[in-house]
Amino acid sequence: PEAEAEGTSLTVRYGAITVEPRTPDVLRLLKGSVDLVHMAVHGKFDSTGTEDGIRMVDGQYLSPLSISGVGGSAVRFAFLNACQLGSGTEVFGQYSGMAAAFLEIGAMAVIAPLWKVDDAVARNVAESFYSDVLARHNRTTPAEFFRKQRCATRGAEGTAESTRMAYVFFGHPLLQVVWGGKRDD
Repeated sequence: PEAEAEGTSLTVRYGAITVEPRTPDVLRLLKGSVDLVHMAVHGKFDSTGTEDGIRMVDGQYLSPLSISGVGGSAVRFAFLNACQLGSGTEVFGQYSGMAAAFLEIGAMAVIAPLWKVDDAVARNVAESFYSDVLARHNRTTPAEFFRKQRCATRGAEGTAESTRMAYVFFGHPLLQVVWGGKRDD
């Protein structure tokens, strides 16, 4: 329920376009002209590869291998707000996982949690992220946003709030997200 509300919020505030989490639809999106992708879905890291990646509505998983198969993509920034999608392993001497797959197809930055996250806190993290990072008056970088999130969780270990510790930013620490749409600030 929180992921659906998160999607609605991003649609209302920023004009995001909703795409059903079905493999052909997601792959078509990644092959298109979209440069920022936000996924509020279920995810799972499975080093055996049988249930690894983004869980689609039909119960199947969109794997890192499927994402890598897209080739070059217009996607430059991906926020994968789903359990464990920041986790990875080494395959044939190279880092492998969802974050690596998005970087491989051309993303300059990826945000994803390493472990299972609380649904309500994950929604709050995503909504706060865009509000802070896209604000005209505040040029917070994604790296700085997540540094502040980690600092804010001191003493909250073992609670739902510790979800904020799960997020990893894969990208240059000075990278800024620039958005040309209307702002509500």
